[in-house]
This record gives sequence, C-alpha cells and structure tokens, in this order.
Amino acid sequence: MDHAEQQLIGNLAERIRAAQPVAEDPQATAAVQRLIGSQPDALYVLTQAVLLQEQALHQADSRPHNQGATLPRSRDAEG
Repeated sequence: MDHAEQQLIGNLAERIRAAQPVAEDPQATAAVQRLIGSQPDALYVLTQAVLLQEQALHQADSRPHNQGATLPRSRDAEG
C-alpha cells in the first residue's frame, strides 16, 4: 500500500468518524450484521468498493460537460 492509498483510507475513516448519527432501522441493522458482518473480509471489501466508486464519480465529474452541444444531423434527417 502506497502513501496515496493510506491517505484515501484515512480520509474515508475520518469522514465516517465525523458523520452525524443516523436513526437505524433495527431490521436492516440485524440483516447487515447477519449477512455482511459475518463475513471476515467484509470491512475490507466495503472499503475498497467505496473508494472505487468515489474514484469513478470523481472521474465522471472531471469530464468536460457538453451542455448545449448538439449532435450532427444525418443526411437522411435533412430531407
């Protein structure tokens, strides 16, 4: 693991620590604990999933937005 990966994990951990408490659904909490919490590597897998999704969102946000761009009309559509 390099420094950038350590920083990503550290930033995620800090955001989780700073998150406001939420009202939990007892049935959902039990299901998460039973179905996901029982997996030995669940925390690692979920962390990787969050970081990959955040990276994908960041890449999508950094793409140029073509607002107002129009598609070229085909010759058939010109009539």
